[in-house]
Amino acid sequence: MKLTAAVLTISDSSFRGEREDLSGPRLQQCLKDAGFEISITKTLPDEAQQIAAALRIAASQARFVLTTGGTGVSPRDVTPEATRKVCDRLLDGVGELMRAEGLKQTPFAVLSRGVCGTIGVSLVLNLPGNPAGAEQSLKVVLPVIPHALDLLARARIRQIQADGAPVARAVGAGCPRYVPGGLESAEQGGHGTRRQPEHPGQLARPDARVL
Repeated sequence: MKLTAAVLTISDSSFRGEREDLSGPRLQQCLKDAGFEISITKTLPDEAQQIAAALRIAASQARFVLTTGGTGVSPRDVTPEATRKVCDRLLDGVGELMRAEGLKQTPFAVLSRGVCGTIGVSLVLNLPGNPAGAEQSLKVVLPVIPHALDLLARARIRQIQADGAPVARAVGAGCPRYVPGGLESAEQGGHGTRRQPEHPGQLARPDARVL
């Protein structure tokens, strides 16, 4: 099963239809090239409450939620504030890596305030509104994203086990499920399971179960 992703474009002008969204489609293509399945795309105004609500919804339906836009220093740039409001924890190193990479292109990269954080088993990442800057920032952090998602899902499984619930219970809406000791999925119409070789970062199919 592919990892799922959501792309939210944050822009007053794009929301009003006054400017074409160039960053969103560009990010979608990058994600598809990396093996992600796009489950949600949406354009929102620079309104903190609307952004926060959209992030919660997106994180319940996708494992990796990207925003593009609203990370600068103008009064209407509120994407980082909305993201902090809904995240459980922040991953400061991810934002630091994006800004360090951006500095190779422009000294103004330090003015980008984008953050990365977790909501349950999902990751939220703020990217710049500039199409080239957004793509560059995404590509530099993409190599660590599957591992981060894997860690979040495994932590959720440990929590489920501690609560005494079945291990194969979903770790989140639209999220793949892990089976300790290997990946097992039920054969259609059969009584057993098919064990797939365990592989770092590999995700169980949605019909995975433990006997």
